[in-house]
Amino acid sequence: MAVDQPANPRFVNPKHTFTNSGYLKLEWELPEKGQQAHDLTFEPRQADNKNFTQAATRYKDIDYATYISGLPDNTYYFRIRAIDDNQKEGNWSEAITVEVEHHSLKLALGLFSLGFLVFVATVGVVYWGFNQPIKKKAKL
Repeated sequence: MAVDQPANPRFVNPKHTFTNSGYLKLEWELPEKGQQAHDLTFEPRQADNKNFTQAATRYKDIDYATYISGLPDNTYYFRIRAIDDNQKEGNWSEAITVEVEHHSLKLALGLFSLGFLVFVATVGVVYWGFNQPIKKKAKL
């Protein structure tokens, strides 16, 4: 790394991540000591291929983490770099892979139906218990 180049961040996330919700938290750190965090801006990028053609910058900020949401089923690649106060860009980090595969509609409808049955059974038990006559205990 050149002396005048910003430190190279690296992801804390595993190199291969799976999510069935379409959202995830990306976290990174600076392995090199010496560069102050307030001197750097981070630029995470997202692509749908390993070569990062047509990659999109998610945002640029001083944070060490970001939430990504609304991802449809696909495989995504993320990398990050640091930019110093003089707008000098560091090297890109090693990419991580994120696979998104949402739960099936069949599973979602099955769980919804099960919840509905539990709700109906609970209302029935409460209604039945409410309509039972109160029996007084005999005194001994």
